[in-house]
Amino acid sequence: MKPLSINHNRMKTILKASMFLLLLVLLFSCKEEQPRTNNQPTMVTKDYSRGKYGIQPKGVLVNWTAYKFTDKVGVAGTFKKLDCKVMQDTGSVEELLKGMQVNILTTSVTSGNAIRDFKLNTYFFSAFNTPKMRGTIINAENYEGFLKLKMNNISHRIPYTYSVKNDTITLFTNINLLEWQGKMALAKLNEQCYDLHKGADGISKLWPDVDVEVKLPLVHFLEESHLLYEGNDLSHFVK
Repeated sequence: MKPLSINHNRMKTILKASMFLLLLVLLFSCKEEQPRTNNQPTMVTKDYSRGKYGIQPKGVLVNWTAYKFTDKVGVAGTFKKLDCKVMQDTGSVEELLKGMQVNILTTSVTSGNAIRDFKLNTYFFSAFNTPKMRGTIINAENYEGFLKLKMNNISHRIPYTYSVKNDTITLFTNINLLEWQGKMALAKLNEQCYDLHKGADGISKLWPDVDVEVKLPLVHFLEESHLLYEGNDLSHFVK
């Protein structure tokens, strides 16, 4: 038997063709394994999480709710004149809150009733010896903290909570006016509003506790290299 004659050039051509076909098979296999997106575009949004904030002092609001009647019915109001001072112009929510001070002119109290406002100024704040109230935030962490409130020349450290939503920080606290020696001022105001403070049980009652809500509008200073979450709820971004 004669030995087979091998054409080396032909073998090289066959090998090259085989390698080319194998490469094509691998390439098409990889493409088929990729997940299909149905031609849906990927939405990329920005992220404020690493941006900084600033507070707009002119937009700060201080709202209060006092209570009358045995059933404890709320009477709400606010103050027209106040000023807000922050320790730094920009920073995280907690950095902005720490050390922030709000000074309130009590003669600017308004409750939507001119006669009531007159009585609050004349018979309550005058007797309370408080032409101005001052609140200073001591600390802020994990949506709570402590602040120092000065009224009637007395300062007390009280707890508060806060939330961040719709570009606004909202602080909430409750105060008991008796802790600032407000018993006499409350009695004088209730005397002037005796019948108005009578509930269904015929008892005239003015409660010493007052709910206080402070709203602080935020300004964003973004770092453009970061993504931005959709929506206005900034609770995600409190550090």
